[in-house]
Amino acid sequence: MRVLLLLLPLLLTGCTEFFALADPGAGQEEEEEPTPEFTADSMTVDFEATFAGTDVVLDWDVTYWVDISRDVANCAQRMRSQASVEPRPSSCTSCDGTWVGVQDSVSDESEPLQFGSDCDPAMLDATLMNFGSGLLRPLSDNGLSDLLSVAFITADMHAGLETAIDAQGQFTAAFMEAAADNLGVEYAGVGLLQMRENSLASNIQLDAAANSLESGEWRPFFVVFRDPDLNDYEGDGLQGDYFGQGVFSVGFAR
Repeated sequence: MRVLLLLLPLLLTGCTEFFALADPGAGQEEEEEPTPEFTADSMTVDFEATFAGTDVVLDWDVTYWVDISRDVANCAQRMRSQASVEPRPSSCTSCDGTWVGVQDSVSDESEPLQFGSDCDPAMLDATLMNFGSGLLRPLSDNGLSDLLSVAFITADMHAGLETAIDAQGQFTAAFMEAAADNLGVEYAGVGLLQMRENSLASNIQLDAAANSLESGEWRPFFVVFRDPDLNDYEGDGLQGDYFGQGVFSVGFAR
């Protein structure tokens, strides 16, 4: 189920160097093999999350688009990670908490032989397009790290701030609530990425496209929803099942 049918485009001008992990055979003369082709003009990131106490299981969907304007996808990469709910970042006074990734919990669940729409991880590695892995790998390990910590602002807090998620002023809390209501789901809040040097957020200049929601160096990237037919929890914090959608599509410069 997609709540947002219109995404705001951002351009990624670099980053492939972060996926080129050190080659043990570097420096040895080898016959060069032709680089395989992988066609994609952009990507989007969505997720499903299950909260149980302070434990979170996140199923990420990184979709690589041949032509996102015509809804033509190349494939989807399905990643899974675990996280724990931690206190809010000190710089984000409006945040309710942070989902911090659990070390060594990341796995690629893509099965291209069983599901034709799934990406082949080997192809993504060979073409330096493995963003699913890169987004869940620390900067210190040649990754981008963005999805290893996601801060969260509740829908009520977003409404109280009276500020749109995006710099264009379209995605206000009222807009998100109306869009969710049209599909019979409830707007739960906003997921934010941290602006860190060499992260995806930094490379796409997210801070220029997304407003600060009294969130310091954190900027909105996801909107989060709850389906009341699947999860009737209405207490403090998040419990049970939720799904999140990226507000922005990330275009690849060629």
